[in-house]
Amino acid sequence: MNFLNWSSLHQKKTVLGLQISYIDTGEFEKETILIISGYGSSSYDYHKIINDLKENYRVIIPDLVGFGLSSKPTKFYFSMVNQAEVLINLLAALKVDKLSIVTQGFGSSIMCEVLNIIETNSINIHIKNIFLLNVSLYLEANLNIEKQEEFAKLVSSIFLKMSSSYGLYKKYILQHFYDPTAVSEATLVTSWELLKHNDGLKTFNFASYWSSEIQNSSLRWLRVLKNLDANVYFILGDFDPYSQYSELENTQKILKTKDTYMIHDCGYFVSLEKPKELVETIKKIMM
Repeated sequence: MNFLNWSSLHQKKTVLGLQISYIDTGEFEKETILIISGYGSSSYDYHKIINDLKENYRVIIPDLVGFGLSSKPTKFYFSMVNQAEVLINLLAALKVDKLSIVTQGFGSSIMCEVLNIIETNSINIHIKNIFLLNVSLYLEANLNIEKQEEFAKLVSSIFLKMSSSYGLYKKYILQHFYDPTAVSEATLVTSWELLKHNDGLKTFNFASYWSSEIQNSSLRWLRVLKNLDANVYFILGDFDPYSQYSELENTQKILKTKDTYMIHDCGYFVSLEKPKELVETIKKIMM
């Protein structure tokens, strides 16, 4: 699916003065699944699972501010608290008050801010299930400052390098797959075009801010996660290149995860490399 075809599937709303672009399959009578993408990605990372999921669920996937087809501030960092405020207001505009969440990396951090806003302001939004893909919240939950700092340097370096050209972008993205042939050239090109759209590559100049925000917010996120009344699941690619940062058993205890599902022969991008297996796992849990 190319850039134009993907763009045509999106809807747009102005939220807190920003243009938010999003996918909404619109089956209003069905349970809702909100998908929050990671840093440097967009709703397009989940294009392979939408059709299968929408058979049973209403699927909403926003492009976060700074990514995809949404507004892209280029002169300042749009914080995770700000991202969460946009999502809360988008859900209100779409009249969603019950949902499950699928999220990964940066998106999981934003989800924690969403949960904090819901709790702090007594907002009537019920979260049923949370599906954490791969290394989500390992560093935050275990409060390992040394690993957080190491990861911050790695992330900043990678994003600055990959934003310099399509060739480097492709090189670094393919390193995240167990089987690099699982992602097509057309998919990579479209992902790159979405990153570049509206001068979006400048967003990567603020990658280090994301890492700093993780370090400054971990304790607050842990508090809200401990108070969480939702079922939490890990869905993991067994060849995730960032598994070196995980302390899975301890993280499972801290987050009180209900279960962990391993997707075999799969890297970081489960939704792109093993979409059928991911959908089957989500459906099995939500039945």
